[in-house]
Amino acid sequence: MRADDKDQSAKAPPPVRRLAEKAFLGPEFLTWLYFTLLEEELELPLPAAFAKGTPDEETLVGFAIGKRAALRALDASGARVALSGGGLDDCGELLQAVRRGALLEVLALEVAIQSRVYTLTLRADDGGLVGVKLPDLFSEPDESPDPTVAPPDPLGKKARKPKLKLPLEDVLALRMQCLSELEAVLDALFAQFVTRRLARAWHSDDLARVRAKVAQGLKARLAEA
Repeated sequence: MRADDKDQSAKAPPPVRRLAEKAFLGPEFLTWLYFTLLEEELELPLPAAFAKGTPDEETLVGFAIGKRAALRALDASGARVALSGGGLDDCGELLQAVRRGALLEVLALEVAIQSRVYTLTLRADDGGLVGVKLPDLFSEPDESPDPTVAPPDPLGKKARKPKLKLPLEDVLALRMQCLSELEAVLDALFAQFVTRRLARAWHSDDLARVRAKVAQGLKARLAEA
C-alpha cells in the first residue's frame, strides 16, 4: 500500500477503515463460500454476526449468487476464466474451471439480512470488498406532485429523486451502521472458513464435498446433452 493510500485509510471512519484492511479474503475462501452457499441452499445461520440473545430466525442470512465471477488456475499457466450474467449458481463453465484446478478470485453476491438487501463483490486480490450497494432505508418517494414540475416522461426521462426521511447526518450514521452490519456477516463467514480450513477434516470432508458437487453438476450436464 502506498504512503498516500495509508494516509487516506487512516482518515477514514473506523468501519470503512476496517473494510479497507480486509485486503485479502483469499481464493480458497471465495471458492469455499460459493460451494457452501449452494450446499446450504443459499441460507446460513450466522449467530456470531449478531448480538447475543438475537432470536435464531433473525440470525439466518440469505444469499444470492450475483452476475459476476472470475477464476484463476493455480498452475504455472495462471489461466483465467471470467463469467458474467445470470445463472452463475448453476454454471457448467465455473464447474469445469474448478475441476481443472482453478479457484474463485472474484464473486458477486447479494446478502439479505432480515429485510435489508446488500449487493457487493468480493475480490481475493485487491481490496476484498468492492461495489457495495446498501439498502435504501433513508429516503421515501415524493408522493406529492409539484404543480410547477412537469410529470415524468413515460418515454424514459428520470423521475425526481426521492426525499430524505432524515437529516443528512443521521443518514450517514445509518449508512455506517449498515456497513458495520455487512462487515459482521463477512467476519462470521470468514471465521467459519478459517475454522474449517484449519480442521484435520478439511481435505476429507470439505474438499471432498466440493469435488462431489463439481462431479455431480458436470455429470448432470452430460446426461442432459
